[in-house]
Amino acid sequence: MQQFLFKPENYTTWSTKALDKIQKTIDSCINQSHIDAAKNMVDHYVLTLCLNEAFPDETVQDIAKQLYLYLNLKQGNLYE
Repeated sequence: MQQFLFKPENYTTWSTKALDKIQKTIDSCINQSHIDAAKNMVDHYVLTLCLNEAFPDETVQDIAKQLYLYLNLKQGNLYE
């Protein structure tokens, strides 16, 4: 399967819905493979934010930090 970069037609709606889906995915993680899949989603989301230049760099950096922190906290809770 060939992957490619794109810009969604309705970027504002897409970014909000994608963020909600990522949050739900992270919340539902129950093992390491789920965490890995969620990390892949976060990676792609952040990359799309960077490429579409709809947000200032500082905003993208803040969003990325918060998503990775949320993911790391969930991963830490799996092993407690």
